[in-house]
Amino acid sequence: MVLVKKSTKGLGKRTILYIDRIIDILAEFKMPLTIRQIYYQFRALGYFKDINEKAETTLWETEEEKTKWIVKQLGKRYKWVMDACKIGRKRELISWKRIRDTSRPEYKYYSFDDLEAWVKEVKDFDVHLNHWKDSKYYLEVWTEKDAMTNIIKPIADKWRLSFYVTKGFQSLTGLWKAEKRKKFLLQIVDKKTKILKKRKVIIIYLGDFDPSGLCIDESIKNFFKERNVDIEFERICLTKKQAMALELMPEPCNPADKRTKKFIEKYGNKAWELDAISPNRFPMYIENEINKIVEKYADFDPADADEKDDEVTEEFSDLIQDIIDEKGWSD
Repeated sequence: MVLVKKSTKGLGKRTILYIDRIIDILAEFKMPLTIRQIYYQFRALGYFKDINEKAETTLWETEEEKTKWIVKQLGKRYKWVMDACKIGRKRELISWKRIRDTSRPEYKYYSFDDLEAWVKEVKDFDVHLNHWKDSKYYLEVWTEKDAMTNIIKPIADKWRLSFYVTKGFQSLTGLWKAEKRKKFLLQIVDKKTKILKKRKVIIIYLGDFDPSGLCIDESIKNFFKERNVDIEFERICLTKKQAMALELMPEPCNPADKRTKKFIEKYGNKAWELDAISPNRFPMYIENEINKIVEKYADFDPADADEKDDEVTEEFSDLIQDIIDEKGWSD
């Protein structure tokens, strides 16, 4: 793409080049991308291959020195991508809608002019039944990456599962809340015998395959184990096998991370992030992985659940319409 000269006045050659590449990358995807995802597209397209080329042709005293240099250079390039995204949007060269930022959630305060306005609003609300209420299983979907929410949540919604973002290591408060939630939902009443039965709790987890990412797994499992809460932890993504099969762009393990040494001893000096999976490929791939787990436990079909929810939603809408007619609020 050739940018309009007037819009790029005063910008350096590198910034113009990066903005140009970002526009082309965004054009390849229907959904908005995070800056981290754009950065990985730069890597996948070979725009940073000079770093590895220089690293391989330079004499290093130690392998650790080489890795530190690569990590530092990739950090610089990430900042260049970030700066180009910022300048490109300010110059109206990059659409503001095409880049997502999930790190700063908004909490809108909902209000209505009067009761009539509220009643008319709720008339169009969807009603969702609890299709797991009689199940022997309780499932949740967790991920450390908030940036993946727009992809993972619709899949969790399809199966009527709660979805949680840990944003790296889950906080102690977050784990405590999860424990309380699970203890409350651990039991169901058998319809025939009226006797309380224990549910089996399964956490479906998606996280980075790197030194910190794997430690997050252990911290979650250990927390529940210490508090005698029995859970089954299923890491469905990302694994080394998956990363290799998907031919993902690896990240060198950061020597500054205290967990790196043990990780390298077991897996080698390559790590992978969820963000490295192509946004065009990620939804279908993850849906298949989640389906494999959930289908073992669900006693309903999502399509049938949709149909039942639609019936109840229609019934609810009719009830609200009766109120509107009774009050004389019909348009």
